[in-house]
Amino acid sequence: MKFARIVSGIAVEVISWDPSGRYPSEWTWVECPENTVQGAAYDGNTFTNPPEPVAGEPETESRSEVSPVEFKMLFTSAERIAINNKRKDTSTENETIKAVLDDWYSIVDDPRLSAVNLQLQSTIDGVNFLVTIGILTAERAAQVLAGEIQ
Repeated sequence: MKFARIVSGIAVEVISWDPSGRYPSEWTWVECPENTVQGAAYDGNTFTNPPEPVAGEPETESRSEVSPVEFKMLFTSAERIAINNKRKDTSTENETIKAVLDDWYSIVDDPRLSAVNLQLQSTIDGVNFLVTIGILTAERAAQVLAGEIQ
């Protein structure tokens, strides 16, 4: 046996025990069918449950953390190859770029790292550095920082 507390024709609460003497006397409790749910309309005789929610399109959510492997997969194969080529280039004119990329990737490759925070300023700076050196466009950088795996 279930009971519904009725306020303005709506079951605002549904319980499975007798409410007699347990709640303020001004509350209106009515015995209801077992399948009655909170939000059901009550017309004085019949309970009508609200309609089931319709499943909509899943929202695309921006990811704030990814695993180190997922982080690398945010880049296309061509982008990963370009990054690796810059890291291998030992020419004098590439010295600073190599140092920055090696430092950044030493963190990503650290086995103690469990997640890359895409909202962390150092991650944003690293991705923007790839724009500065021509590996990424600003649009691609935004996709990477939104966690869109390619």
